[in-house]
Amino acid sequence: MIDRAENQGVNGGVVYSIPLDVITSDFKFTAVKQTSPTTLLLTFSHDVDPARAETFNNGQYVLSTNPGVDPGVFPTSAGSNGKTVTLTFGSVFTHNTAYTMIVASATSLDGYQFPTPQSLTFTADGQGPQLSQVTFDGVANAQEFNVVFDEVVNATSATTLSNYTLTASGATVDLDPSRIFVRADNRSVRLKALSTAHIKEGILYSLTARNITDTIGNVVTTQSVEFEGRDVTPPAIRDNIFVFSNPANPLDITIVVQSNETLSEAPTAAVSQDGGTAQTIKLQGSSSNPKLYMGGVHLAKAGTASIKVTATDMSGNKAVETVSFATAYVNANVLASVSTPDKSFTAEFAPGSLKADSIVAVIPTPLSKQGATASVRGGIRPSFLACMPAADKQTVRFATVGGDASEELSPVQVGYTVTIPTDRLTGSYKVSMALPGGVLPAGSGLYKASDDGKWEAVVAVVKNGRIDASVSSAGTFALLRDTMAPRASLLTKVEEGTAFRSERPTFEWSIVEEGSGITDAGVKVFIDEVETSGRTTLEAGKASFTPLDRLMDGDHTIVLKAKDIAGNERVTPAIRFQVQPALQVFEIVQYPNPARSRATLRVATNRNDIDTDDLEVVIYDISGDRVAGEGELSVVKRFDGTRRVLDMAWDLRNRDGRTVGNGVYIAKIKLRDPDTGKTTKVTHKIAVLR
Repeated sequence: MIDRAENQGVNGGVVYSIPLDVITSDFKFTAVKQTSPTTLLLTFSHDVDPARAETFNNGQYVLSTNPGVDPGVFPTSAGSNGKTVTLTFGSVFTHNTAYTMIVASATSLDGYQFPTPQSLTFTADGQGPQLSQVTFDGVANAQEFNVVFDEVVNATSATTLSNYTLTASGATVDLDPSRIFVRADNRSVRLKALSTAHIKEGILYSLTARNITDTIGNVVTTQSVEFEGRDVTPPAIRDNIFVFSNPANPLDITIVVQSNETLSEAPTAAVSQDGGTAQTIKLQGSSSNPKLYMGGVHLAKAGTASIKVTATDMSGNKAVETVSFATAYVNANVLASVSTPDKSFTAEFAPGSLKADSIVAVIPTPLSKQGATASVRGGIRPSFLACMPAADKQTVRFATVGGDASEELSPVQVGYTVTIPTDRLTGSYKVSMALPGGVLPAGSGLYKASDDGKWEAVVAVVKNGRIDASVSSAGTFALLRDTMAPRASLLTKVEEGTAFRSERPTFEWSIVEEGSGITDAGVKVFIDEVETSGRTTLEAGKASFTPLDRLMDGDHTIVLKAKDIAGNERVTPAIRFQVQPALQVFEIVQYPNPARSRATLRVATNRNDIDTDDLEVVIYDISGDRVAGEGELSVVKRFDGTRRVLDMAWDLRNRDGRTVGNGVYIAKIKLRDPDTGKTTKVTHKIAVLR
């Protein structure tokens, strides 16, 4: 720092710096912007003096629609922040009206004042977003549409699903809460109907929007617009392109395309091999199905082939889809394999498995599950076969792929058809299919469409993310899921009040399993809630079971559990039954033996209904003289484990009440069967030794 005498100040070598703002421009009122229905944001070229800027009721700020004629209004409050001043007025601005904002005086922070009043004009926005139209540009599917407003909308209000109602013929069409967003233009909103309610072509819809606000808070209460549904999606042919190879000559290819809608013209198929020049053909329509098209082509050579199908619907939506498959010349004398281009399926041939060198084709085959109709059996097969007349099937020169399937089976992924020239296969060959995600889905297995038109499970091994099997015929292979347990119903007649006379009765059930199959190990029987051992046979749709151990007389329950190979299990309701076998005596024992002061004879039988009236006991000495009878015995019925027993206690006294001497005594026992009256006689020796 130097004084006027040019003396330089010294302060220990410290240099001080002070920032300075140098303002050379004039202080001006530069912009006015509406920020809400009642507020304006004024911008100045310099920071304003807060004390002066926030004085609002002395005519400093005047808002007029016609300066010089309209005296205008003053704001009700003012607030400043740097170069801006926010003014609030007591009433909303009139929409689409030109206003003049007059700043009569203003002072900058550095003290500069307007020499004269300054003014700017703006046009007020006093209404909420107006619902202008519904469009379909950029939509991804037939469920979506765009709601277009005349100005930028507030995202929160515009993406609140309850602010919209869609109706058709007076009925509400549900909207998808997970698919609503403001588009990039900030003026339109994408909405989506739920999957069960497509926006259908030719149907008149009404959309009502309410409580939608713009960026400054103007709100629209309720507005509606009508629009007609439009076809915005291309024909769905992706999973409906089918390629078949003629078993007589696998290079003869048939192409079948099925559309989900009417096309403007027949689709084209461009066939190319290994990057070569494509040959394009126009497919021919079916006389019986206007959405089905077919055509044939002869491949120039074996190798990878691609077919690009182009189809256009009546609204001009175009679909272009490509399928690839493989044909290969297999040398019968060497190990060779044929794989799809993506390696999802491979057919491998060992030397000698073919009679002669052959061209083999491996072609992806989309499958779908079809219900039975009056003329067509239900099954899992290419969808177009369900409605193709027999005459058309003959013209395309291929063996029917896919087979009949019960309601138990469903396809997991695309199938694959292996075509081998007729009568060329001499032994087995290996097929290998990639699993979805490298894991076999629960309840799934490898199946093959058999010659009789049914799907049969193939014995296969899962390893390294694939399922492999050895097979002995060409055909269509697919990964199918068994989704239903075997159906079982008891065939053995069980009537209330009627008992089985056998201690080991045989029960029989009908078993219906049309999926993964069932083995003897999958059948278990529970008697009285306990898994019961026995002889189980499974044959010709029937399961029979005979318990290994005798059943005691009385009430029982029986339950069958049938589990198929896929793990689906059926548990039948518990059935009550009775067993009343012919009376049998299993054993008679004495304890203690020998007896000193008391002897108990235990008689084990298979009946629980033996009463004292059915029992006769007489004890003799070795001379044949009667010593004691029922009057000298105490009889108790009880269980010994699972056996019914009669305990007959003798206090070793004779009929005269005197204690008997040491020796051997003979007990003669008679038991009467309560059902038949037949008497069973048994004899047992009693040893007495004191």
